[in-house]
Amino acid sequence: MNVAELEKEALDLPQKDRAVLAQKLLLTLDEHSEAIADWDLIWAEEARRRHEQIADGEVACRPAAEVFADARERIRALNA
Repeated sequence: MNVAELEKEALDLPQKDRAVLAQKLLLTLDEHSEAIADWDLIWAEEARRRHEQIADGEVACRPAAEVFADARERIRALNA
């Protein structure tokens, strides 16, 4: 089986299976293995930090729809 055939087969897999396969393939790349682990730790720490800020009342939460509407408005303003 060549790469094109393998790619077609892989893309026909269900999304969850593709994600598992992609992660396994990335972990086989030495230069990426450490980076992936580092990013997982960095994001976990960031999530913990943000959770603490919310729990301590340091930051206020907003509904996602409101945040996205504001972002779209800012983008429109930049493109005007």
